[in-house]
Amino acid sequence: MRVFVWIALFLCILARASWSQDTYNQTNWGQGPQQYSWAAGTVNKFGFNGDVDTTEESIWDMDDLPTAGAGPIRCFDNMLSAAALYISSDSDSDVGKTVSVQGLDLNWESFDIDVVLGSDAGTGTTNVQIGTVNIWRINRAFTVSAELVGNIYIHKDATDATGNGIPDTPATDIVAGITLGANQTLQSCYTVPLGYNAYITNLCLANINQVGVGSSVTFRARRSAGGAAHVHRSQLRFSLGNETSICMPYDPPLVYPEKTDFEITGSDASSQATAATFDLFLMKN
Repeated sequence: MRVFVWIALFLCILARASWSQDTYNQTNWGQGPQQYSWAAGTVNKFGFNGDVDTTEESIWDMDDLPTAGAGPIRCFDNMLSAAALYISSDSDSDVGKTVSVQGLDLNWESFDIDVVLGSDAGTGTTNVQIGTVNIWRINRAFTVSAELVGNIYIHKDATDATGNGIPDTPATDIVAGITLGANQTLQSCYTVPLGYNAYITNLCLANINQVGVGSSVTFRARRSAGGAAHVHRSQLRFSLGNETSICMPYDPPLVYPEKTDFEITGSDASSQATAATFDLFLMKN
């Protein structure tokens, strides 16, 4: 399955050679793409879902976490309010390793925090709180110290009664994760930080599967003021056949305001493996 991940992502990023800048980087002010040199920062989001089914679900790899299919299927399902978030691994071999977590804090402002994974809790690591305040969104997480041995969970469960590093109620607790072998989140969703407008310049989609019909893939956006008052609106919808890819450049870019949630979702009748990426730059509003 992991081979499918990288092949599908490769199909998506052929048009964009540099894809390591997954989220807003405060050190890159003025270092946007050449044609947008005045941008505050550039963002490339990329995600993979190895089993897109008939129920519409986000293009992220939460299905690969060992939660017996009980985890959330949409990026923002479990973040209807700001909450204290924790990080853990389901392998005690990850004790002491450092994971960088990027997202939006209680005030919808960007944060970038390095978190050291906790002590041995049994088969997994103890929960460690990310920062000291409640958090609205997780935009990205990745290892910065060493290869991860287990799956990483970012969640709202402060207890972990079983000591296995896995949230006790995955369906309502998990908000993001790093699957074994990836060493970073693979999620085609992102939220614009406070004080910025987002300009989307490119969208790429790819299917890689053995048999069956293609996927219906949708790019969605919603203005998030907190809670469930605002719903995602479909901005674009594509139908992809097997082993096909498409890239859609936008010139001029698509423009969205601060606190807008983006996600790419898919549905398919034959368990299609789907990857998706999108590029944007940020500019102060």
